[in-house]
Amino acid sequence: HRNAVLIYFAPASRQFAIWGDTGVHEKCGDTFWKEIVAGMRPFLKEERYTEAVELAVKEVGEVLARHFPREPGDINELPDDLVRD
Repeated sequence: HRNAVLIYFAPASRQFAIWGDTGVHEKCGDTFWKEIVAGMRPFLKEERYTEAVELAVKEVGEVLARHFPREPGDINELPDDLVRD
């Protein structure tokens, strides 16, 4: 369904991004992403990384559940792993 979302942040370089695939972006639009960024920014400035990620995951999860409900036989095509480099 092209509904993958990547949440990326690099504390050392003070950069972060949220990238939604075309399917989810079509459902929620630019305003949604800007609101998540605005919500994350204060947490990241205070180095409260966990809270920033929790907020983003909660908000994105609600949109995905609403627009892309789980279907019988669904499999997760992409890993949900936290990657640290």
